Amino acid sequence: MTDALLQPQGRQRYARLLAQAWTNALHVLHPDKWNDAFCDDFRQHWQTNAGLQIDPLPLNRMLAPALTAAGVDS
Repeated sequence: MTDALLQPQGRQRYARLLAQAWTNALHVLHPDKWNDAFCDDFRQHWQTNAGLQIDPLPLNRMLAPALTAAGVDS
C-alpha cells in the first residue's frame, strides 16, 4: 500500500516524537478507547471504528495533566 500513514518512515518519525516525551492528546483522556480521525467505508471501517488517526494531537507529557477535553468530531 502506498498510503503515507502506513509507511515505515512516517511511523518511525512518530515513534521518535513519542520517545521525546510527547504523547497523543486523545490517548491521555481516552486511554482505553481507540480514537480515529478518519474512517472510510472500505471493509466497514466506520462501523467498526477501525480507521486511522491521520492528525494526532501531540502533547507534551508535562502538560498532559492540564488537558480537560479532546475528541474526534465524527
